[in-house]
Amino acid sequence: MENEKSPLISASLKYGLIITLALAIFSLVLYMLDMSTNSKVNWISYLILISAVSWSIKEYRDKSMGGIISYSQALGAGTMISLFTALFYAVFTYMFFTLIAPDMIEEMRLQSEEALIASGASDDEIEMAMKISNRFVSPVGLSLIVVVIFTFVGFITSLIAAAVFKKD
Repeated sequence: MENEKSPLISASLKYGLIITLALAIFSLVLYMLDMSTNSKVNWISYLILISAVSWSIKEYRDKSMGGIISYSQALGAGTMISLFTALFYAVFTYMFFTLIAPDMIEEMRLQSEEALIASGASDDEIEMAMKISNRFVSPVGLSLIVVVIFTFVGFITSLIAAAVFKKD
């Protein structure tokens, strides 16, 4: 048996790190511009993820697979790249909210409470919703959410991109 990593694992690690770096730089720029909690601007992160996963599948096909890739191989590559991106970005998310911007956690909680008040929710409904929200609005909770959402978005992206980039 060979001790070398498979091309899929090494490519997934490489592209996952590249995508994470792009997303982390974008997040830090938003933070420095005081736009981190602007949900409309944060959608750009998903565009970066979708574009980068698609590009990574194409690069994997061209550089690691000799320009030939089946649909299932492209889907697997995109999903693996998305998973590594999600895991790496979850680590960044945890470090960001514990070391760089711990104050943002409280700001996010206050925004949630203000939205509930504005919606006309009763005090009991607000209290119950905030108990649930506080479980997820923490460095660990947000990191876990990143893993789930980024892997899911990456998988959906890979379903489409695999059809576009397959070459048998």
